Amino acid sequence: MKNLVSILILRNGAGVKVDSVDVVGCIETKKTESKTELRVMDFIRIRDSVSIGIGLSQKTLSEMVKTAKEVELSEKVKRVIEWYNRALLEPDPVDRFIYLWTMMEAWRAYKYGEARRKHKKLMGRTFNDLGFKGDFEKIYELRNNIFHEGMVKEVEKYLSLLTDIAGKAIEELKGLLTVN
Repeated sequence: MKNLVSILILRNGAGVKVDSVDVVGCIETKKTESKTELRVMDFIRIRDSVSIGIGLSQKTLSEMVKTAKEVELSEKVKRVIEWYNRALLEPDPVDRFIYLWTMMEAWRAYKYGEARRKHKKLMGRTFNDLGFKGDFEKIYELRNNIFHEGMVKEVEKYLSLLTDIAGKAIEELKGLLTVN
C-alpha cells in the first residue's frame, strides 16, 4: 500500500490521504486431483471524489498498480515522499516549511547517506546540487529559528524557495518509476 501511495504522489504531484486508497486482494483457490492452485488478484479502489479531483482515468490507475507491482521503492524514497505528501496537504505555512525541510533532510539521506556531522554543509550541498538559487544561509537560519526557538518570522518569504527545491527532488525521483 505504501509503495502504491508513493507512486500515486510521484505520478500526479497531488497530496493523498492514505485512508482514501483501498487496496483489496482476492485469493482464489482451485483444487484439482493432483494439485491446489492459488491465484491472487489485486485491484485498487480510490474514492470517486479523490480520483476525479486528481484526474485519474482507469487506464492511469491500472498503470500505477502495474508500476507498484514492478517497482519497489526503497524505504528512504518512501520517507521522502511521505514528508512531501504531508507538506502538500498542510495548510499552515510554518508546518508546511517544517515538513518540506524534513523532506529535504530525508532526500539528503537518500542521496548522500546518513550524516552525523557537518549537517549545515551537507544540506547546503544538497540544495546546491538541486539548483537552489536563494540564500542558503538565510533559509538555514530560518530553519534553526523554527526548530530550536519556535520563531516563525519570514516563513512566507522562503517557503516558495523551499517548495521549488523540494519539487526538483521529487522530479528526480520520478525517474525511479521507469520499468525496464
